[in-house]
Amino acid sequence: MSNKKELQEALKIRPNTGLPDSFMQNKFVVCCGEDPDELAKAIKLVLPGKLARRHQYRNYHAWKFAGLTIVLSGIGTGCLEPLIYELLNRDESANNHKQPDPIKLTLIGTAGYLADSGCGKLFVVNAAYPVGCAVAIPEADLPLGYNFDGAECIAIPHRIGISTDYYYGFSPNLTDQRLVNARNHNPSLAQGIKQHWRPRRLIDMETAQFYHFCSIYGAKDTQYVAIRGIANLADQFETQGDFSQNILTSGLELALVFLGIKNIQHSSDLLHQITERKAQLRYLLKVCRGREFWRGRWSKRLRYSTHFRRHRSCATPHLESSQA
Repeated sequence: MSNKKELQEALKIRPNTGLPDSFMQNKFVVCCGEDPDELAKAIKLVLPGKLARRHQYRNYHAWKFAGLTIVLSGIGTGCLEPLIYELLNRDESANNHKQPDPIKLTLIGTAGYLADSGCGKLFVVNAAYPVGCAVAIPEADLPLGYNFDGAECIAIPHRIGISTDYYYGFSPNLTDQRLVNARNHNPSLAQGIKQHWRPRRLIDMETAQFYHFCSIYGAKDTQYVAIRGIANLADQFETQGDFSQNILTSGLELALVFLGIKNIQHSSDLLHQITERKAQLRYLLKVCRGREFWRGRWSKRLRYSTHFRRHRSCATPHLESSQA
């Protein structure tokens, strides 16, 4: 953890995140609104045996490795804007004699999906529309997209995304009067839902804002891309916790491929191991349930068999010997 003196110095430059200078590297993985313990577990799985320097201030958590910093913030525009500004606010006066490497940022996290299946799948968001959020951009300048060298060369499907500051309110639901009221009091939200609620689109709370802030706060050569995993289908929030851990693990692995820290083969091997382990656990659970079922049936048949009822004492010597 960063010490008190280092934190006080950092707060003079980065008053929101308090990130020390040593954390200000050129490769970042950014995550918003996810569980810190789940992200920490994903880091251990993806970077086994590597020790990180930790930092925490307010609702910002950070892990620093050699050449890589992973940062977790809260949900939505209000948490993301100060984070991106402070990550990209660099004093390049010390680099007058050499060209610094471009800063690369990858955003990972969960998303909803306007479809009837797809939970657990990962997508690159190639176009994002801000709807009902603090980022209000003229329609002529939309959609917002990524800017990352070689992103098209990595075999991962792309999807259009919708980003909003309304976790529950971004919905065409007519049965919940509270959600109807949210739309009635915010005409732009209602219009955005009507215009952008389309099949096979992702719903999240940061991607469009992430693309916008990276483009306006970063240098011209700043590179950025968002990777989202489907944790729940539209308005079915109850499944989010079932998929979030796997999405963070596989999303982090893929982010490191984009950043050039891991290669695709290592990534596919890890994903294969995770899938294989899940299949093994499902099989073991099935076997255990089967054994319990047949044990229950055998016990019931034995209990009601004529021989057992007439000769219960015949089992007594066996029980006594086993107890001895």
